[in-house]
Amino acid sequence: MPPSPAQIRSLVTAYLDRHPGEHDALAPLTAALDCAGDPTSRTTLPGHVTCSVAVIDRDARVLHVLHRGTGLLLAPGGHVEAADETLLAAALREVEEEAGIPASALVLTAEFRDGPIDIDVHDIDASPARAGAVHQHYDFRFVVHLADDAPDLTLQVEEVGGAAWLPFEEVSSPTLRAKLVATGLDGAIRPVKLEQHAAEHPAPAVRTEPAAVSPAQAPSGNVPNIVGVHLYLERDGHVLLGRRHPDAAYAGGSWDTLAGHLEAEAATAGRAKDLPEPIVPYTRVAIEGIQSGRVYSELGWSR
Repeated sequence: MPPSPAQIRSLVTAYLDRHPGEHDALAPLTAALDCAGDPTSRTTLPGHVTCSVAVIDRDARVLHVLHRGTGLLLAPGGHVEAADETLLAAALREVEEEAGIPASALVLTAEFRDGPIDIDVHDIDASPARAGAVHQHYDFRFVVHLADDAPDLTLQVEEVGGAAWLPFEEVSSPTLRAKLVATGLDGAIRPVKLEQHAAEHPAPAVRTEPAAVSPAQAPSGNVPNIVGVHLYLERDGHVLLGRRHPDAAYAGGSWDTLAGHLEAEAATAGRAKDLPEPIVPYTRVAIEGIQSGRVYSELGWSR
């Protein structure tokens, strides 16, 4: 299911808090969020939400791809699809489709995390080939770093005719160019300190750190004592669990209750007395506590 208007509005509100002078420029977007219908659908007129992403390499250059349909050199991006749970997820999917770079080879920036660096409203000409009328795109632009172990570009030749890495000063979009220049980003990858649990911001397995963390360690992006929300779902003596992604920063490949990112993860049922291995330690304690009638359990606290 694509992101709801409420989810999109929260991104816009946070963005306008940083850029209060853009309220008038984003008026068509905010008006669209007040209307009925899906603001991300390409059939929604007079405009709809799109997504793109500035991928920055170690030399502080931004990836641009040449779109065959328009002949323009732009940052990877496009329309939101039904399976995209967030706008960031849509943007990262476009990067993989157009340039062959998976989300696992991209790193969130400490400055912008999973929020847009730029939101731009621009006109789209009519397209007789696609029976498209003149309309507007409300483009949410995200920014990520390219990981050191990222694969080589693999362009989608049907739609992409080439690629180039351009310095900030040559970025094709004027608004994105101005914001990138103002950030002072230098291409260096720094760990991201996430203030909220990842379950509140579902997205693909885009990295928050430059290197993987040992499964035995808690992810360094966590803030101590932040409360995580987990779903305990039981039926006929079975508990629903999901296997964490093998590349997850914490407890990769372990079984856990439903929380956080579940993209590309399989879920299965397991008996409380026959839990699958490996399982996240706090999950075992919680399940055993719930089934034994305890309303509170502890793990890892020293007195």
